[in-house]
Amino acid sequence: MELWQTTYMKFPVRNLDAHKGDHGKILIIGGSEVFHGAPILAALGAEKSGVDLVSLFVPEAQAMVTKMASFNFIVHSFGKPHLTLSNVQSILERAKTADVLVLGNGLGKHPETHAAILDILTNVNIPAVIDADALIPEILTIKKKSEWILTPHEGEFQRLFGKNSTPKIVQEMAKKYTYTILKKGRVDIIANKNGEVVENKTGVPEMSVGGTGDVLAGIVAGFFAQGLSSLNSSELGAFLWGKCGEELAQTHLSFSAIDMLSVFPKVAKKFFGVS
Repeated sequence: MELWQTTYMKFPVRNLDAHKGDHGKILIIGGSEVFHGAPILAALGAEKSGVDLVSLFVPEAQAMVTKMASFNFIVHSFGKPHLTLSNVQSILERAKTADVLVLGNGLGKHPETHAAILDILTNVNIPAVIDADALIPEILTIKKKSEWILTPHEGEFQRLFGKNSTPKIVQEMAKKYTYTILKKGRVDIIANKNGEVVENKTGVPEMSVGGTGDVLAGIVAGFFAQGLSSLNSSELGAFLWGKCGEELAQTHLSFSAIDMLSVFPKVAKKFFGVS
C-alpha cells in the first residue's frame, strides 16, 4: 500500500486499483452485560479511519444494535451475555481472515472473560490493539506471536505495570515488553520497542467523556491494518482524534464521541488531504 509522507507522520492513501479488503480488515471483540457501546464505538472508529471491513464479536443481546450502528459491520455473537472460553476457537478462526484484532472494549471483568482474554492473546497470530478490560497484568507474561499496541489511560497503565507513567517509564516498559504503548492523557505518550518516544499534545478537556478512548483504539487499529507502523498508527490516531476535539470545542460547550466521529473525515482531510 502507498503511504503519503508528511514531515512527521504518514497517512495511508487508497490505491486506484484497490479491491474490497485491500485496505484493511479489523476484528473487534468487546461488550458485556453493561457495556454495549464500547465495541460499537471502536468499530465506528475503525470504519472512519478508512479500513475496508469491520467484524465484531459481541454479546447476543447486543448483536442487533451493533448491526444497526452501521450496515457495513459483520456481526457475530458470543451466544452468552459475556465472552467465555467457549467462544475462543470461533474467534481465532475469524482472526485468520483479519489483519488486526481489537480486544478489550467493554468486555467487563467476569472470571470467564478474564480467562478467555488470556487464551485469545496466547494463541492469536495477527497484530492486536489491546485496550480497556484486556489490559490486565497477566498479559505481560504471554509470548506474543505478532505485534501489539497497548492503549491504556493512566489508571490502566498503573494496573498493568505498577508504575506511574512518565515518558521515561513508558519508554522503558515498551522496550522491556516489546510493545508499542499509547498512554492516553492530557499529553499522550507513545513509545515502541525500539526506544522511540513521541508526545501528542492535541485535544481538549471535553474529551474526557465516555467512549473517546474506545473510538481511538478503533482508529489506531484501522491505520495499523492499512499498513502504517505501530508507532505511526498510534501517533497519527492520537493527533487526529485530538484535533477532532479541538474542532468541536470551537463551537460546542460539550460533545460526545459520536459528535467527534462526525467531524473526523473533515479533520483528516484538512491535515492529510492530497490535492
